[in-house]
Amino acid sequence: MAYPTWIVFFSNETKFEDFFFEIYVPFDCKFMVIQNSPNVIGREIITEVYQVDKGRELRSSQFGIWDIRNGLKGPKHGLFLRRNNLFGQNIRVTSIHDPPISLFHRNERNEITKISGFFGEVILLLQEALNCTFTYKEAKSWGMCLPNGSCTGAIGMLMNNDVDFAATEFMMTSDRLDAISFTTPIYTTK
Repeated sequence: MAYPTWIVFFSNETKFEDFFFEIYVPFDCKFMVIQNSPNVIGREIITEVYQVDKGRELRSSQFGIWDIRNGLKGPKHGLFLRRNNLFGQNIRVTSIHDPPISLFHRNERNEITKISGFFGEVILLLQEALNCTFTYKEAKSWGMCLPNGSCTGAIGMLMNNDVDFAATEFMMTSDRLDAISFTTPIYTTK
C-alpha cells in the first residue's frame, strides 16, 4: 500500500475520520483525498492523509488545489519535508556498545538511557529534527543471516520487529539487503 499514489474522491459530506476509521495509511503512503471546494465552483481541494504509526490519529494536510482555469497548484516540498514531524512517536532503537562509535549510558536499573559517540550524535539530530523519542535495546552483535532464513543480532531484531531502527555500522551484504532496508550511507571506511 505504501508505494503507489492513492486517490479517492469524496463528496463534501464524507468525513475523513469516518472513512478512515479502520484503515491504516502508512507514514510513507501517498494517499490523496479530493473534494469539491465548498466556496468555489470548478475547484477541487486535494488533501493528503497518513498516520505516523498504526493506531495513531489520522493526519491530514492540504496537498494542493486544482481548478479548471489554472490547473494543479501542488506542494512546494517533497514527501519527507512535508512529513517531518512524528508528533512524539517513540522509535525503538538498537545499537552495539562499540566505543567510540556508540557508547551506552545506563541508569541505576541498568536500563539504557542514551547512546553517545558518532551514532549517538546522529540519533540526537534525528530526534530533534523529527520530533520523536527513542527507547533503546542492546544488540550483542551486528548479526548475520542463517541458511534457515532467520537472522541474529541487530539484523534479527529488525527482522523480528523488536526494534524500528539500528544505530550502528553495518556492512551491506546481499543477505542483509534481503532482510532489512538500509539508509543512505552516512560514513565509509577503508
